[in-house]
Amino acid sequence: MNKTDIEWVYGSDGAQGYTWNPVVGCSPASAGCDNCYAARIAKRFNGTAAFPNGFNVTLHPERLDEPRKLKKPSRIFVCSMSDIFHPDVPDKFIERIFEVMRECSQHTFFVLTKRPERMAETAWAVCSEHHAPNDPYVSNWYAPNVWVGVSAENQEMADKRIPQLMGLPVAHRFVSVEPMIGPVDLELYLPIVVNRDWLGIGTLVQKRVGHVDWVICGAESGPGKRGCRTDWVEDLWEQCRSTHTPFFFKKWNDNRDNPGGFCRRQRPEKQ
Repeated sequence: MNKTDIEWVYGSDGAQGYTWNPVVGCSPASAGCDNCYAARIAKRFNGTAAFPNGFNVTLHPERLDEPRKLKKPSRIFVCSMSDIFHPDVPDKFIERIFEVMRECSQHTFFVLTKRPERMAETAWAVCSEHHAPNDPYVSNWYAPNVWVGVSAENQEMADKRIPQLMGLPVAHRFVSVEPMIGPVDLELYLPIVVNRDWLGIGTLVQKRVGHVDWVICGAESGPGKRGCRTDWVEDLWEQCRSTHTPFFFKKWNDNRDNPGGFCRRQRPEKQ
């Protein structure tokens, strides 16, 4: 368990966030992986205790209990150096990770994947040991302290991955448009807003079934970084603003914090 400088993991009060990596290593899933920061780190530390197999998928069962050791309620990014739903991660190990998250209800966990098709499988998602003869199975998805998200670096990946996320009975959903390498329209996945001003009772935010609760956005950085246009970011912000969806903008390519006055660091109230 390590402290992290990933801004969106922090609490709204600036509380420290953590990364938890019971799995490390991954393989490319789409264009957003081309300049993967985790792969660069693994290459640098190849052969060390942290990355004994380089960036090949490696399980660390000795790290499973780390969240239990944190004394204060914390915000934890799960598998920041991997993808928990990579095909080389066994179902049983995914079950064990979710068991820890479910039982550590004092913490808030963030699970981000580029492989929602694996996420949609039910073999690991049902916690069978809590099944009683007259009660339904207890699903990992319903843990209220777990936020589940997908990466969508462009429109193609948004339309491929987000519908699968929306079809799952998770408590909270988020989308990470990072690295943003093309414009992204999320209209189909954000809440529906009905303007009732003509009745004198204000605006009604009507939630879609399975709507997205939070959008994170950021330009690519590091070697080989690809450009991110200002109008792409501002258009996505407007989509979120008009539907009352929290929007967190991380950074531009050159790490400008606030070009032209643009800076949005919103977090959902439920966190």
